Amino acid sequence: IYTLSLHDALPIFGRVPAGVQDGNYLTLRGEGNAGPRGGAPGDLIVVIEEKPHKYFRRSGNDIIYNLALSYPDLVLGTKIDVPTLDGGVKLTVPAGTQPDTMLRIAGHGIGHLKGSGRGDQLVRVNVYVPRDLSNQDKELLRELKKAESFSPYGHQERADRSFFEKARDMFS
Repeated sequence: IYTLSLHDALPIFGRVPAGVQDGNYLTLRGEGNAGPRGGAPGDLIVVIEEKPHKYFRRSGNDIIYNLALSYPDLVLGTKIDVPTLDGGVKLTVPAGTQPDTMLRIAGHGIGHLKGSGRGDQLVRVNVYVPRDLSNQDKELLRELKKAESFSPYGHQERADRSFFEKARDMFS
């Protein structure tokens, strides 16, 4: 058994078809060991073994990429360059995007084996939560926390309001 990287194997084995995945194999006719008593060489069987990528994860012919964005970017929306197998692509993240949302970049996945077309790139959007905040940052967040639009419960009762504030609002 020989292990070669795809880069090293290409000159030896020729073109590996798009869409091959872990466990697929290629049969190279006449590229194996010489046959007994000077017979014709046998076939060489190449078993594909995928290595994990630092940023991308494969799901069939789709590619999944995790993208961390700031809370303001999720609330207000943004346009950001996202890496793909083909280079960077400008992705529009709509205002109000919730964490763990999957956005699709059509046709930027892996080519289909024995067919035409490609899978998609799926971008999982997550919120970046900073660990170290300045005092000014903390104060801004405390002010935002007071706004009803930043409550996941909307206009429902907030636990930090006193009984008298709740009663006053009932009669106003």
